[in-house]
Amino acid sequence: MAYRSGSNKNYRRKKRYSYRRRRMLRRIAGVVFLCLLAIAAVFIIKREQAPDGVFYGQQGGILSQQTEHTGAADGLLKVWFIDVGEGDAALVECGGHYMLIDAGTADSAPAVQELLKSRGASSLDYVVATHPHEDHIGGIPEVLRSYPAHRILTPVLESDTYSFRMMSAAAGREKLVKVSAGDRFVLGTNETGEAGAPSYADITVLGPISSDPLPENINNISIVLKVTFGDTSFLFTGDAEYDELESIVLREKNAEMTGSGSPGAGETALTCDCDVLKAAHHGSNDAGSFAFLESASPAFTVISCGKDNEHGHPHGRLLGMLEDLDTTLFRTDLSGTILITSDGAGVKAYPEREAEYKELWEAGAFPGEGTSDAADG
Repeated sequence: MAYRSGSNKNYRRKKRYSYRRRRMLRRIAGVVFLCLLAIAAVFIIKREQAPDGVFYGQQGGILSQQTEHTGAADGLLKVWFIDVGEGDAALVECGGHYMLIDAGTADSAPAVQELLKSRGASSLDYVVATHPHEDHIGGIPEVLRSYPAHRILTPVLESDTYSFRMMSAAAGREKLVKVSAGDRFVLGTNETGEAGAPSYADITVLGPISSDPLPENINNISIVLKVTFGDTSFLFTGDAEYDELESIVLREKNAEMTGSGSPGAGETALTCDCDVLKAAHHGSNDAGSFAFLESASPAFTVISCGKDNEHGHPHGRLLGMLEDLDTTLFRTDLSGTILITSDGAGVKAYPEREAEYKELWEAGAFPGEGTSDAADG
């Protein structure tokens, strides 16, 4: 009996232990399940909180676009902000017509040519050389060898920079056209497509207001362009800095007060208001005041800059002002090449890569307080 009694106690002890262990395992499993559920919820919320009109990571890469974005007759204006490192380059396509705005450094030319090839382009209606700095126009001469341009829009007809001389030689001086604020031209067929959809883009030059006499800071003769397609618009600012951008805003305010800024038939008002802003000077500290940014009031802002660049672009001051405007930010150093399309009523963005929110709004590693980057192009 004693043996059997001891056996029963051991059995009951083992049974209690087994029950406790199962209960503990069930609790652990429950905690794990809740953790997985929370992770899934965060992921779903994150996806649901993606900005309206933004679609990350295109299948097949940025050059082989989804079917809905290919073809000359799809009724879309397309703008590629090309990742050229610490430089600027953008391609505007409208109804099979092309305008190239800068082309980065000489090393960037292959990336621009590859995009043009993927689009089936054979020539360029316009090349906009915003100002004679190498990180903007250094790649243009090589691009022109494969894709000749009908006109080269430039703020000056003469410059002693090597890049400008090379561009002038590659294009032919007769193709250089000096532009300034108030000039207008059209990209496309200048007619209305099906159901009233536009098949052309209206191009308005907002700056430079004047390049005579030539300012000491060449950035401030940058061509500032507004591209309008239906009810949407894109603003390209080159490397224009605080003084020039303030002058553009002041002229806009004066025009509003006098009524002289009202557009004529088929024209676009000389205003900074836009849906998409290409931030000036790679997001530098001097890339505009809050008055300019507030006047532009963009839904999307693109900063073209190189990863870990030596100038510390983008700078915290500009990022702080942009964040106050509640704009959706893209950076070529983080998102790669960014395609933004317009159907004339609204815009959609297709960044090559998704960037973490914290990374997007983190300022570059500035080399030192008081260091000037006015001459960095």
